Amino acid sequence: MTARNAVLDFRLRRAASDADLPSIVEFYTATDADYGAWSRDFNMHFGYCELGMNPLDREGMLACMNAQVIGRLALRDDTPARVADLGCGTAAVARALVKRYPRARVSAVTIVPAQVLRGEALNARAGMDKSIEFVLRDFTDTGLSDNSLEAAYAVESSCHSAGKDKQRLLAEANRVLKPGGRLVIATASRKT
Repeated sequence: MTARNAVLDFRLRRAASDADLPSIVEFYTATDADYGAWSRDFNMHFGYCELGMNPLDREGMLACMNAQVIGRLALRDDTPARVADLGCGTAAVARALVKRYPRARVSAVTIVPAQVLRGEALNARAGMDKSIEFVLRDFTDTGLSDNSLEAAYAVESSCHSAGKDKQRLLAEANRVLKPGGRLVIATASRKT
């Protein structure tokens, strides 16, 4: 076991009473390659269909969901921003964000080592490896500094946070966001 995996194993055991993190890691490790069949950009979420869109254009709807989330963050073109992707998958939304806001820096948080490996390769291929940093941690305990981010988002990952009120996820987002920072959560389901 590598040091990196030992640290992850410790964090997973510590948090296992709150959410079934080992099962989440196992599921997303086993299905990692499947998301390439779902989306050429490895989006790991459902799409957003607006009036006039072709509801059979999955890639277009996935890109539209990314744009909806990114737009609601209300970042500025002329200002650098630090952003967290809470439950990032392979960081497809983060890549869309950096493409839209090249001055942004994203901390992409996941508990799945396989997603980090694939995401790092995808980020390098897109020339975004210096703009997006992976954080291999639970999104309810990111290790990011207090009051350090302008924005954070969770796209179809909040369902993996324990509790009906998602209190630990919301508390962590509140802790890392600067005063006035924005949190956007997009989800198609709620796990209770």
